[in-house]
Amino acid sequence: MGDRELLKEVLEIFLEDSEPTCEEIARAVEAADREALEASAHALKGACANVSAERARAAAAELEEMARGGDLGEVRRALARLEARMAELRPVLEGFVRSPTHAQESDHEGARGR
Repeated sequence: MGDRELLKEVLEIFLEDSEPTCEEIARAVEAADREALEASAHALKGACANVSAERARAAAAELEEMARGGDLGEVRRALARLEARMAELRPVLEGFVRSPTHAQESDHEGARGR
């Protein structure tokens, strides 16, 4: 497995796991559950850092800090920022994951030349 294939695999896992985590964050915000919000936001922050998604990571970190500090006054706005960052990120990552790798391109070209 080459670097590009490994990266695609990591991104696929991120895409699969981040959506339920974002849903957990939204439920925690709705329920004003600080502990659940802090845990879910922390998990998403780490996942975003792993794929170098800095804007989404920063938005998750903001929610984590709000939950940790008990300041939920602006939490809905912070959630909206996180959702916007994830909405920007998702199609970019999905496009990369769907793009052919060099090995796939070579296989395809080899099949055409036969």
